[in-house]
Amino acid sequence: WSTYRDAVADAWTRVDRSARVGVEHASKVLETNETIARHILSTLGPATLAQARGRERELHEQLKAAVNDIPQIQPVWIIGIDGRAVASNRVFPVPRDVDFSDREGLAVYRAGARGTYITAPQIGRITREPFFDLTARWDGPDGTWQGAVWVSLHPEYFSDFYAELAKDDPRLVVELFRRDGVVLARHQASTAPVARLPPDSPVLAMVAQDQGEGRVDGLPALDDEDRLVYFRKLERFPVYVGTGVARDTI
Repeated sequence: WSTYRDAVADAWTRVDRSARVGVEHASKVLETNETIARHILSTLGPATLAQARGRERELHEQLKAAVNDIPQIQPVWIIGIDGRAVASNRVFPVPRDVDFSDREGLAVYRAGARGTYITAPQIGRITREPFFDLTARWDGPDGTWQGAVWVSLHPEYFSDFYAELAKDDPRLVVELFRRDGVVLARHQASTAPVARLPPDSPVLAMVAQDQGEGRVDGLPALDDEDRLVYFRKLERFPVYVGTGVARDTI
């Protein structure tokens, strides 16, 4: 019995340590992308949507320079309130016939949100690549909403890091998820990807109570397996890292 108890204690230590490492990594990545979004807003200055469209070549070059050699970033976009692209680091000129009005990265600001926001994972309509966005609201000189800046991230950048984290513990599950349970990135090769934590997940129940960290023993919390699960919130974002090991492996 003492041997099993020691094994459980060791498993808790491992998942706690992995969650801490995952939080540190995700915090650095998202803070870098937030800094880039703010830099782009500064580059736009007091421009209106019409004025920014007249600067597309200049903005394209500035966006390319801003994200050069930053591996986690996919495209960066400036999107107008009309749902049409203004500029991107990837393409010039941007296609004006693609409508992004329904994207979450605009809808939240249309509903009145301010500040930065993390979208759910999506597939790019132009790049056809999976991504999720860190977005920032773009306001004009008189404070009226002009659009948004989208800094797109590779989910694989996170899942590859989690795979390295799990090299010595192949059954380790690591998930990056939003407060609403939407999974942004995940590592666990033995199970199918999940888009969202189970609605009855005890982790989500604790998150709803504004717990910044917690643990769950033996209940389906990150997926449909019984695991020892530890989760931690990133300090500056409504995003969490959850780690777990299956109880039947202890």
